[in-house]
Amino acid sequence: MKKESFIKNLEHTKEFESIPTPIKNILKERLESSCSIPFPIITFKENEWFIATTPLIDVCAQGETEKDATDSLIAMIHDYMADPYTQKPKIDTTIELKVGIKNIPIDILKLAGVDNYAGKNTTIATG
Repeated sequence: MKKESFIKNLEHTKEFESIPTPIKNILKERLESSCSIPFPIITFKENEWFIATTPLIDVCAQGETEKDATDSLIAMIHDYMADPYTQKPKIDTTIELKVGIKNIPIDILKLAGVDNYAGKNTTIATG
């Protein structure tokens, strides 16, 4: 049953009809918002493409704009979550997950095989 159908059916019950209108409106608003789970997404640009991904499931999307990539990812998440054969993340995991981005230093000269680059004896590994 779709969320809209569920709420519409609820509105026609005797119990719901007896609730004052301001309270009904608050309940409907809460029901509509509580039917959503937050999915954190990460977007970045790689060469000419924007990439969107989520750490919750193993999917990513690309687009010519950040919006295109995000819209594609949202469609993929909906398909993924609707597929009865894929393993879903636990709801409490999705609610509790906090995504942080950190910059970490990577010594690219060391990775390139440069020894003692601060001193006079600099060598570059060749392969």
